[in-house]
Amino acid sequence: MTPVENIADWIKDKPLWWQHSVKLSLSEGALSPIHFDEIYKVSLVEHDIISDEEISKLLSLPLDTSGFNEEAGKVTLKQIDTVVNVGALSEDQLLSFPKSGMTIIYGDNGAGKSSYSRIIKHACLSRGGTPKILGNVFEKSDKPTSANISINVNEDAHEHNWNLSFKSNENLKSIRVFDSDAAAHFVTNEDELGYKPSGLHLLEDLAEAIDYVNRQVAEETMAGNGFVGLPTFSDTKTGLFINQLSASTGIEELDFYAIDDNNILKIEELKKEIDLYKAKSPKQIKTELSGSIRQLKPLYQYLVESKSVVDDDKFDSLKEKERDFIKKKQLADEVKDRTFSGLPISGVGDENWKVMWDSAEIFIKSLPSTTLFPPKEKDNCPLCLQEIGDVSSKRMATFIDFLADNTVTISSTSKAILDREKKDIKDYRFDLAPYESAIALADENIVDFRVDIESFLSELKLRKSSFTTNTLPENTDALDLVPLERLKELIGNISTKLESIPEDDSADSMIEKKEQEYKELIDKELFRDNLENIKYNLLRHKLVAKYNLLKEQCKSRPITDKNSEICKEEVITPLVDAFNKELKKFGFSRFNVSPKTRGRSGAQLLKLAISDGNEPLVSKVASEGEQRCISIACFLAEMLADKRKSAVVFDDPVNSLSHQWSHKVAKRLVEESLERQVVVLTHDIVFYKLLLEEIENTGATELNEICLERSRKRAGLVRKNPPWDALTTSKRIKQLNVQLRDLRKIDTDGTEREFREAAYNFYGYLREAWERLVEEKLLNQVVTRFGRAVQTNRLRKIIDDITQSDFDRIEKGMSRCSTYFRGHDSAPAIGDPFPTIEEVQEDLDSLATFNDELQNQRKRS
Repeated sequence: MTPVENIADWIKDKPLWWQHSVKLSLSEGALSPIHFDEIYKVSLVEHDIISDEEISKLLSLPLDTSGFNEEAGKVTLKQIDTVVNVGALSEDQLLSFPKSGMTIIYGDNGAGKSSYSRIIKHACLSRGGTPKILGNVFEKSDKPTSANISINVNEDAHEHNWNLSFKSNENLKSIRVFDSDAAAHFVTNEDELGYKPSGLHLLEDLAEAIDYVNRQVAEETMAGNGFVGLPTFSDTKTGLFINQLSASTGIEELDFYAIDDNNILKIEELKKEIDLYKAKSPKQIKTELSGSIRQLKPLYQYLVESKSVVDDDKFDSLKEKERDFIKKKQLADEVKDRTFSGLPISGVGDENWKVMWDSAEIFIKSLPSTTLFPPKEKDNCPLCLQEIGDVSSKRMATFIDFLADNTVTISSTSKAILDREKKDIKDYRFDLAPYESAIALADENIVDFRVDIESFLSELKLRKSSFTTNTLPENTDALDLVPLERLKELIGNISTKLESIPEDDSADSMIEKKEQEYKELIDKELFRDNLENIKYNLLRHKLVAKYNLLKEQCKSRPITDKNSEICKEEVITPLVDAFNKELKKFGFSRFNVSPKTRGRSGAQLLKLAISDGNEPLVSKVASEGEQRCISIACFLAEMLADKRKSAVVFDDPVNSLSHQWSHKVAKRLVEESLERQVVVLTHDIVFYKLLLEEIENTGATELNEICLERSRKRAGLVRKNPPWDALTTSKRIKQLNVQLRDLRKIDTDGTEREFREAAYNFYGYLREAWERLVEEKLLNQVVTRFGRAVQTNRLRKIIDDITQSDFDRIEKGMSRCSTYFRGHDSAPAIGDPFPTIEEVQEDLDSLATFNDELQNQRKRS
């Protein structure tokens, strides 16, 4: 089990924010201030201190140890192709890699090298973290970012369709990447130069994260920090509650101490009572209170009685009787219609007719000669004095039957009952005049009582009017009974006070009790006025309690114990041995660097110290180039200590370093390519040349050269030939032959101007090829551009070998180039005729012949 696997298993039952720290260390290589802040937010979300949906999502992310586990097989890059929407990279290009040796990917700025390196860093393992990948910012594309990455695992080929959400793959993560960002994570430049070994760096980062969170919590929970100042409360229950406010206090308990407006009114009332008890004897107070009750009760009883006259129950009763009458009247009207239909006059049977009929009955029955009603046939009609005929006699008999009908009788009774109740309401008088003194007394104790009770009486009078109309409304507004209830409460309070007065004619205990009650009300009013601040402080107490629980997790002892468990001889010793070997390979001679274990913040680093001299701190003595070499040594030491055989990728490993240290790095990387696949991405032509030089000296490693170029719209165009500046004379001649073929095509199909422009370019390259021939072949690389030294041992091959003929051939070739390449402005009238395609061929052949002669006949290397 590797250290990372060991830590991953150990961290499973630890706080989630501890786990997140390890996740970040694994994915980013090391923790930055931004990461520490994120870990702190995770801890706050875990302890329910803050709510953050995006942070909450981080808690469920798995712990990915890909690339840090024991190597299952030797993994190498095979090819990268079909790149979609990654920078300006062209989709139809292919990067291929041999299984062993070194692949050098060269590209100028903007050629696409960085875009390819981001894909590799994203898919493989880099202590520098996962870089951000953008699409082509100059073109809109709906295509998702992706690429095909093919690898070899031992002898088996595997293809992966990589994208931005690509799930971490153990085989791809076995390929490790070194760049400038990773260098900073391997070697930490603090007060002393330290190295974070892979695996152990997780504990170091976790210790730093814990320290960061602990400092944040300590600042957040400083005494008094975050609390709002409150006024001083008395020695009351409310005051005691405030003084004992803590995280265990329930938020609902605040409601118990809150005071409403009615109780606030009691404060002034209590003050008056206390003054009263201090000024009068209990007996006098009892007499006054009893008188007040006798005065107020009749008013209350009158108001209750008045309310009952027109209250909702009365309305419901009247409404029910009205509905009953209407229903019965409808039935009576149906009988009337059947009885009186076809009569020559209307209105027979209605109320007015009944009045007339009853009057006629009384009149006839009052006559001394007649007692029968209605009159019979041949009797005289009491109204028209005519003799009653047979038809009229029968009609009158029908009238009698109608009046005797039960339906008509019931309807009349129902109406009489309804009218009687309405009359009782109408006759009732609402008058407060007899109770003026009681109203004045109540008004002294109840705010706006007179106004409210008069308004109440007005409501009763309005109801009286609506209740006594011919037709009742469908509903009525609710009565405001608050004045009545407040009067009842006042009477009850006075009665309570009366009962509470002691019989022993001593008011001291009463005053003491009232004063304590008064202070309680004062504190409750103060409580209400400061309720928001009290609630804020209570929530702050609860928040501090959560912070304290978080603080309990800010102890580094478990990390120290775990570090001690891992840092046994089988882990540290192989790493230290491997590191010492790497430093020797880099040839550190100015001073000796030795690794020493050191503890810090519950974790352990390897302290890099100068073993001799007066200054032990490497950071104060080592140059940037030396520190970069130390970083690469750390990187390769881990590979050696873990016995890893998979590929390594170096992205601009000597960025901004001096020639001396660039050469050391080149030499070491070429040596490493004998053991494993090494891929180097660089834009530094000098470093490129140094790599080629070391490969030539080694002679045993396989070389794969890729040059990236860009067009006007696309980057990452793969060219198998190396960059022109890195080509030997022979390879430059091969490229010039390719250009000559293109020139022939233009000569055949193009215009004269197009041919001239292409020829200008050709002769510029031809001139540079002559210059390289002089440096490389004629002078046998005694002095070379970008060379580290003058190679004096090469002089023996040029002694007595260079002749005037050589000078003449070079002079002629260079003159031809100077005539026809862009760079000299000749007068058109006197310029030489432009060369034909045959002459161009002869000029190139002249260079090729001279190169062949120097290389083969005169044995120039």
